[in-house]
Amino acid sequence: MHRDRTDMHARADGYRDRGWPDDTPEDMLQSYFALLCSMNDLERMVVCATDGDRHHRLREYTGGIGAALTEMTATQQLLLGRHPLDLGLIARVAVHREALLASRPYLPADIPAMWLRLGDVDRAEAIIRSGRRAESTSTDLAKLGAVMAEVGRPDRAKAMIAEAVAGAWAITDHTRRRDTVLRVAASAAGLADPAEVDALFAEAERLSILDPQPVSQISGLGHAARVAAGAGCLGRARSMIRRAVTLVDAVHEAASRPGALSSIAFALATAGDLDEAEAIAREIEPADDWNAPVALYYVARAAARSGETDRAAALATLIDGSLGDEVMAEVAGAIAAGGHMRRAGEIARSISTAGQRAQGLANVTHALIGSGDLEGATALLDEAVTALAAPGRADAAIKDVGIALARVGNAGSAVALIRALPRSHDRAEALAGVARVVADAGDTGHVTALMYEAERAAWTDDSVVPSTDREVSLVALTEAVAAAGDLDRSLSVAELIVINGRRELAVARAMQAAAANGDLARAEAVTRAALGPYWQAQVLSLIAANDPQRAGELLRDAEQQVGTDADSLVAVADAYVSAGDTGRARAVLDRIEIDALAMDEERVALVRAFSAVGDLDRATRLLTTFEDDRPRIRALSEIALAAVRNGDPHRAERLADEITGLAVAIQDPYWPAQAHLMAAEIYQRCGADDRMHTSATLAEAFAHGIANDHARSNALVDVARFAIAIGRPDHAEALSRAIPDPGRSARVLVLLANTAPPDRAPRLIAEALCTGPWSAYVDLLPHLYPPVVTTITDELLATAAPRDRTTRRQ
Repeated sequence: MHRDRTDMHARADGYRDRGWPDDTPEDMLQSYFALLCSMNDLERMVVCATDGDRHHRLREYTGGIGAALTEMTATQQLLLGRHPLDLGLIARVAVHREALLASRPYLPADIPAMWLRLGDVDRAEAIIRSGRRAESTSTDLAKLGAVMAEVGRPDRAKAMIAEAVAGAWAITDHTRRRDTVLRVAASAAGLADPAEVDALFAEAERLSILDPQPVSQISGLGHAARVAAGAGCLGRARSMIRRAVTLVDAVHEAASRPGALSSIAFALATAGDLDEAEAIAREIEPADDWNAPVALYYVARAAARSGETDRAAALATLIDGSLGDEVMAEVAGAIAAGGHMRRAGEIARSISTAGQRAQGLANVTHALIGSGDLEGATALLDEAVTALAAPGRADAAIKDVGIALARVGNAGSAVALIRALPRSHDRAEALAGVARVVADAGDTGHVTALMYEAERAAWTDDSVVPSTDREVSLVALTEAVAAAGDLDRSLSVAELIVINGRRELAVARAMQAAAANGDLARAEAVTRAALGPYWQAQVLSLIAANDPQRAGELLRDAEQQVGTDADSLVAVADAYVSAGDTGRARAVLDRIEIDALAMDEERVALVRAFSAVGDLDRATRLLTTFEDDRPRIRALSEIALAAVRNGDPHRAERLADEITGLAVAIQDPYWPAQAHLMAAEIYQRCGADDRMHTSATLAEAFAHGIANDHARSNALVDVARFAIAIGRPDHAEALSRAIPDPGRSARVLVLLANTAPPDRAPRLIAEALCTGPWSAYVDLLPHLYPPVVTTITDELLATAAPRDRTTRRQ
């Protein structure tokens, strides 16, 4: 047995050295890691869990990232059980896990559905359960359930629908819940109990009217009504539309009424009430508002699809540009479906926009194929392909023309046409469509190859714009590495950032961290050489705060850089305060044109700056410039904290009372949670412990009541941070388990580690690394566990894509 294991390790090493090629056998992808787990061979498990080539091969083998994630999770759990903990190895696996999750594309739903039609249920489910999706997993399961019913597997269909319905009801975020219950209901119609489907639509209707703005309520109801109508639930759809109509008079802003009416017209048209829909669309004023032609387009398109081609053509004459041409493409297809091929072809050829002309010809072609006229269809397709050669984007038309080519037996030309699509997502979707046609023709060998190509296209990141999440993560890491004392490595990380503005932000934060660490000369040199005036002023001000002997010289330079920029002037004033020159700080603040401040953020910063120089009266007068209570609450908090510092706790408590009073009138529970938390901090500094606990309890209650997962996560992190500050770490840890966002939950664990006993802190850091993305808390690690920052940086730089070092965008 020992020799067998040695042979297997040798084989695995051979395939690993070759980058896990296409001919890697199944036992190396499945059985091998199971063997390592059974042996607790942690060293080799870590090698597998940090091997990007293996992750790629597992994804191509299974269809999803679930197998690779399973290997990583098993490795992390074994690492968590090791004593002492090896935070370096745990961090390495965390970096690869986050990279794998971030690599997920928005996979077209047609891909798992097509695998299901081909009988590969496991692959279909692997795709929908592990890929990044524009829709929820519940939505995809419901769609696959409908496909299961279509291919004659009713038991499996019912099971998938039931799981989808349960998943939809389990979502707590209001927006995600509304969208999911709608889509699940649409797929479940005709397969699930009608009462259950109606309950889902009723829930979508209820959630649509929770928004405080009438125009948003109308938009939500209109969308829900369209989905219900499309699923054949016309009674429920018309009920939603009637409710939306009653809200129109509550839309008082003239600029918002056209959009509200357009939404209602769209819903009515989808429900088949074309007369009423057209009447509303024609009433939209002013006629040059963009919603007017859009509403007419919705009605015209619905008319064409319902066979009212004369009405659709008449409405198309009222719509300028490509929208009108799109309607005529629909009209051509509808007329062809009615058997009038010659007239349909003439209409399609008359469309001025090349892309929509091709679309119209494709629509007619599908009707010709349905009638058995393959010769006529082939002739029209030649014209469509010629139209597609004209300048301009015609991605949707390319897909339909490609599918039509496949239907006439020319799959090779179809695939060649589709491969020219610039966006990989579009290529994937179109290839899956061609694959379905080929499968219907019985060419199973070809269809499998097409599906694998569709998958590869879907997983290809061909965007010239980098992921915002990745760029933000790199900004955070750049700052953290500098804070950990390695400025050169920090600048190497910054070089991975593609967008120039974000890269400058990262360098500026790194220089601020370097200045805070005492590396003043290097921070100043890089700042003057690499940063623009705005960031130079910000960083030089911070350097001045840490270099009293040169503060005057540096701050004069900073003043010359800033001009009238409010943020930079506030930074310079803060630096003067740190240097003990409040008089000069006041003079700098006097240069800010308060009436010119357009953003509440700038006013709040100015209130804080006036409070810092002891000018509470001027800070208080600024409160009258806020029209919204939310920034006013933050400004009051700054004044109250300054009052505490100035030895006036009674004034601070009065301001805290005012903060909680303002919170009562705000409907969104996020801000009452923030207001009570601000008040709790003020009461704590004033020594009013009973009032502090009351406000902290109210803040937590409001935080738990926030419907949006992201906002609730942020609010609960703040509540947990305060719990740690007042000596309640156990409660903070319990709160971390209630935070829906893994990154925010992990952040609380790291905050706890900062105050935990030395024997407890490493465990909390390890749990954080296994819970959420490192980018959510890396800023907390430099002064707590700098070697973890080093490991993350090493692993990231070692696996950086070549384009990261060469591509730059403005």
